[in-house]
Amino acid sequence: MTFMHAQRDNLFRGTCIRNGTKVVIKAVHCRSRELEVIRFLSTSPIREHQMNHCIRAFKDLVFVPRLTQPAAVLDLVVVPDDDLAFIVMEEWSSQLIADGGPCCLGLFLGALRQCIEHAVFMHMHRIAHLDISLRNLVTDYNGRYACIDYELSRRLELGQRASIVGFRATEVPPECENGECRDPFKVDVWALAVL
Repeated sequence: MTFMHAQRDNLFRGTCIRNGTKVVIKAVHCRSRELEVIRFLSTSPIREHQMNHCIRAFKDLVFVPRLTQPAAVLDLVVVPDDDLAFIVMEEWSSQLIADGGPCCLGLFLGALRQCIEHAVFMHMHRIAHLDISLRNLVTDYNGRYACIDYELSRRLELGQRASIVGFRATEVPPECENGECRDPFKVDVWALAVL
């Protein structure tokens, strides 16, 4: 695999030598909420659900820079000494409209539908994205759209009260600006309305 460093310190772009697939490798803390959410969304049968519109982490592509023992084939790789995990996924484009010209209404509505479906799917599984925005919606230019960037996401256990304290995101609901916002699922619904 060849690598090229991206703009952020924890993102790298690469090309799989085996099949030429463009990939993004994201370094995250092994106990991060982001890793927990990606791991959940990338496992069967959740992975195959038609409403799950995330870019699934690869199962057959492993990048381990410093591992003393051979690694099993995983979708997520953890490097114990550094408390790092590397999420390897196909690279999609954040440019929702192809260079060829204007976007038709059908494509735009299809993208919006997939984003709403994914939010509903996550909420059914007690996951709040907490940073839904156009910057976190990507496409493969084949009619598929996906939500990315689960850094702020939270997965709540069954029976756990849905509440957030202290909030930051691309778009902040008015209630959160003065500390009144507590329901993370309502934050996602507000962000969908902004789209």
